[in-house]
Amino acid sequence: MPRVAAVIPTLGTDVPRLAAAVEAVWAQSPEVDLEVVVVVNGAPLSETTGWDARTRVISTGINLGWGGGLHVGRAATDAEFIWLVQDDSYPQEHCLRELVAVLDASPRQALVSPIVVRTERENDSSPTVPYARRASWGGVLAADGAMHHWEPRRDTPLDEIGAIPHLDYVPSRGMLVRSAVWDEVGGTDLRAFPVGWVDVLLCSAVRAAGHMIGLAPTARIRHDRSASTPTILNGYVRERGPRLLRKAGMPPAKASDAVPEHVLTGTLSSATASVLELAAYAERTTVPRPQHEAVEQKLERVTRDRDRARRELEALQGSLSWRVTAPLRRLRGLARRRS
Repeated sequence: MPRVAAVIPTLGTDVPRLAAAVEAVWAQSPEVDLEVVVVVNGAPLSETTGWDARTRVISTGINLGWGGGLHVGRAATDAEFIWLVQDDSYPQEHCLRELVAVLDASPRQALVSPIVVRTERENDSSPTVPYARRASWGGVLAADGAMHHWEPRRDTPLDEIGAIPHLDYVPSRGMLVRSAVWDEVGGTDLRAFPVGWVDVLLCSAVRAAGHMIGLAPTARIRHDRSASTPTILNGYVRERGPRLLRKAGMPPAKASDAVPEHVLTGTLSSATASVLELAAYAERTTVPRPQHEAVEQKLERVTRDRDRARRELEALQGSLSWRVTAPLRRLRGLARRRS
């Protein structure tokens, strides 16, 4: 029995990207006994040539979403740990080894996530500077279930990472979960379809069951941010998340026995396809993203200029010259009123 089963749910729309993720996962196998399960949320993949022959590929026939795909992968393995890997993420060297080490060292900890790393150049001649992306560690929830804030508050160079602050959830990209705890809490909440807040809901259930969650700063993963999710859908799932969290533990709606299986399956298949089609349609018919981003950037510049001008005015008003010339300004104002 392998210690770790890496489960990679995918729509299968970008096979080269998926293949790169599978390869990055298998690169961890010399250090940890590992199996890889790719769950295709739809029809079978068109091409898997060149993949490691040990890779198991399961096609669901319909889109079950990120959380549903993880459930299918969990059901297909008896590994001690489940490694949740997105099809646009790439574990870096020793990532899995570091994650396993954290859980081995702390029996009370049920899950652990790696640090999401990006590497960019400040200019053409500068060396690459790896850093932890802003808001990539997880977040802290408000009392009403909404997100209070994310951590870290800024892009943070790896050599500046200190103590990890308190987090109510850690991200699911690259998360390693004890299979026993997954089963105890019922895995991911299937109401979070197709994506979004799956990690928040899972971490909340795990913590409510008395277990610990955490980050492994020495485990790193690269992630192409929401590469397969329409932007407008991302906005919707962020708004929906707190409602799902407040309803956690309530049983989902269930079809009655009077509904024939073929009707239920056909409706489910159509509904799941319609969700993504609707999001794609809304993306095409709303304000183009580049235009929207340009307006946001302009607003940020105006706000920044306003704040700078306000600080300069406050500094001027507090200066000696401003106080000395105050009587002259009052006389000038009085003269204007009399004229």
